Amino acid sequence: RLFYEGRKEELVLTWHRMVRKTSMCLYPIFVFFVLNASDFIRLIYSDKYEGSASVFRIYLFLLLVRISDNTAMVRACDATPIMLKASVLVFVSNLTLSLVLLKTIGFLGPAVGTVMAIYVNFAYIISRLRSLLGLSIGGVMPWRYLLRVLVISALCGASVLPLTHVVGFGILSLLIKGLTFTGLYLVLATWAGILEQADWELVRRYTGFDLLWKRHGQRPGTGRPA
Repeated sequence: RLFYEGRKEELVLTWHRMVRKTSMCLYPIFVFFVLNASDFIRLIYSDKYEGSASVFRIYLFLLLVRISDNTAMVRACDATPIMLKASVLVFVSNLTLSLVLLKTIGFLGPAVGTVMAIYVNFAYIISRLRSLLGLSIGGVMPWRYLLRVLVISALCGASVLPLTHVVGFGILSLLIKGLTFTGLYLVLATWAGILEQADWELVRRYTGFDLLWKRHGQRPGTGRPA
């Protein structure tokens, strides 16, 4: 409706808001599991499957472009033929790249080819949305915000990685590193302006802290009685 009413700026802002909310969750998950893929695979499937951690890491890169439902935005712009073209593009590019890379780099080839095909598809849809909305490439997505979230996540991951030498491997190790990573991310993301007051309200609500505050007779985020 916003597109038909000519309120393209409002439509883009709504989309960007959704992208920001999604990225602040998916990007830290991406970084943490890329750095701890081997531990995770060994924990879930045993040591003999540790070699599959490389495949797992490759597929994790899909999270970087899964921050929005681009097809929903295409439908909102009433440009559904783009979805058909995108489907054909991802199928052809996936098949071609997977076969070529299978012969050149071995068993990792199909995984790399699939991820590359999804990125090609993402680039295609973004370019089409740019034309439909009359935006520059820089205006289609909140790129600077996404980069900021990724950098903060990477800093947290780099800070937690040395803990492996202290806590070793296993479920306890992943738990300690996960909790440390989450704590650092919440602090740095708040400092960098990624997490705002409304986001903290959601964190409290979904972690159960909201109920704890209410039981103590205070409103979440305030010192006043509930």
